[in-house]
Amino acid sequence: EDRQPFLEQYLTAFESRKPVQIECRVRRWDGAYRWMLAVGAPRFSVNNQFLGYFGTYTDITEIKLAQQQVIESESKFRRVSDSDII
Repeated sequence: EDRQPFLEQYLTAFESRKPVQIECRVRRWDGAYRWMLAVGAPRFSVNNQFLGYFGTYTDITEIKLAQQQVIESESKFRRVSDSDII
């Protein structure tokens, strides 16, 4: 389900020759999905001819899991603080 939004963002950046940064899920060789941060920077020749992109993929799965844990913890805290238990 991340494929189409990824392609749309990438193609928009490619057509405009702009940097791109996209978070998406990628299925690993063992079938597990991992969150990846794709970052691309346009490359140009000395004559300013567009040569393509230089890019990196960084596994950010642990960061995404930690962010989700913070969201869940804040939600639990709000429920307790909003209740009459305290």
